[in-house]
Amino acid sequence: MAFNAENYVLPLEDYFQLALAEWNKIDSDNKQTWWTWETHDESGNKIPAADRMQHQYIKVIVPGAVIPPKADVEAKMLEMRNADIAELNARNDKTVSGKAKLKALGLDDDEIAQMYP
Repeated sequence: MAFNAENYVLPLEDYFQLALAEWNKIDSDNKQTWWTWETHDESGNKIPAADRMQHQYIKVIVPGAVIPPKADVEAKMLEMRNADIAELNARNDKTVSGKAKLKALGLDDDEIAQMYP
């Protein structure tokens, strides 16, 4: 079976908070949590905890922070997931290359499997 990096990364929706952390930084190394989630909607109805993590329920908790547009957050989520997929593919390519080089040196599949379980 061929390697598929998409089987080893988080689902796209799991990148939501990681993407939000990219906005409203104090500096490039400081990813502050500038948001939380609304607990009640505009009508005063309680929002179930399982439904709160949505763009429409972002609540700013750091003065001066702004909520990025939903399209920008979704683009950042996709960008971050694609970067993770590319990194996994690169690592897999190096593993495949390493195995081929070991085989060329005369190691058999069982010996290689001991190094690459």
